[in-house]
Amino acid sequence: MATALTSAIGQILPEFQPSIAPGKPGARIVVNPNLYRAANALRIPDGSLTTYQAGTGYAASFGTDPQVQPGASHQAIWVGMSPVVEREFSREYRYITLRDPRIVASGGGEGGNVPIDVNLNNFGFNSSGLQNAYGQGYVTVFNRDVSRVDTDTIRQRTDYYPHISFTGTNLTDNTLWRYYTGAIVNAGFEPKTTSHIKAYVGTDYAIVNPRGLSFGIGGIGYLNSDPEYASQLSANASQSIALGSNPRHNLVFGFNANYIIDGLITLQSLPIRSTQSFVNAGVAVNFGDISMGGTQFFGNLLPESVENKTIFNINWKVTDRLKVGGFVSAFDRNISTNPFGASLSYDLDPNSNSAIYLGWNAAEIDFRRTLGSTANLYKDNTFSVSLRYGF
Repeated sequence: MATALTSAIGQILPEFQPSIAPGKPGARIVVNPNLYRAANALRIPDGSLTTYQAGTGYAASFGTDPQVQPGASHQAIWVGMSPVVEREFSREYRYITLRDPRIVASGGGEGGNVPIDVNLNNFGFNSSGLQNAYGQGYVTVFNRDVSRVDTDTIRQRTDYYPHISFTGTNLTDNTLWRYYTGAIVNAGFEPKTTSHIKAYVGTDYAIVNPRGLSFGIGGIGYLNSDPEYASQLSANASQSIALGSNPRHNLVFGFNANYIIDGLITLQSLPIRSTQSFVNAGVAVNFGDISMGGTQFFGNLLPESVENKTIFNINWKVTDRLKVGGFVSAFDRNISTNPFGASLSYDLDPNSNSAIYLGWNAAEIDFRRTLGSTANLYKDNTFSVSLRYGF
């Protein structure tokens, strides 16, 4: 119902019809490319379905310096459907028999015309009101070795709820500032355990200088946050160093930090958090179509952060359309981790941004890292296929 309603709203909302003042007769028409870059840099909510988007932008065609394109701005309204995860917790237990029962004691008796008074397992009986009663009573007490198996189950259901967002960008040749606000709303069509509205406001800023240094900062705050939509602060920086005269040969140093402020929920005293804070630093070497690098995660620098681990990766652009890559994780102290994986992507039509992606990740949950060598180790493999089609 919510999906149909949102789609209908997307069909009836009007398109923006901006007005452009006419230029002087005979003037040369020049479109500032930053106008398109500003529109493409708009924030689109991750993992969401778009039903309507419209906006307006502004950019001057010429600036004071003919070598530098003037900046551009763009503001838009976005309407779509975004995923919200509902969770429920259940706990069950059962007994597994390990050995046959062992008799500890047994006894009993029977007879007639004698008073009988029995009380066993809260069941009472007295024969004083009966004539010529004859009674029998025997009891056997035994014990048995069993194992109790407790099962904790978390069921997750992902529903798509209406989402409206206002977003804007201000862009120059070397800077980008984005700002956005919006809300994910459950209109009451679906039963849910999470809050009915998730409103947010956020911004981020990035800059790149001609010497290869870039950095960025950002933050977003949510009302009624959850593991998927958590308030957070982020920062990153990188430095590129040329290796020779070929611009495709370079050495890149990078730093990233992400601090998750909230988003933790508790189900029956079990904490659930989808995203962890992290601080990492890495280095990558690019030689044309081949890139190799490593990233070190530093644990305990932020609350509830990713533990220490090192990731080595390699990527190869086989052709203009085909790309393959892989990674290996080493010195990993996290309970849940991906020790290695591989990916492949193929551009179906580069002109329309259409591609198919194949991925494989090995997964481990190793409780031995916190509970000792006798704890359990669980292993799994995840295969993924995704298709992106652009018009």
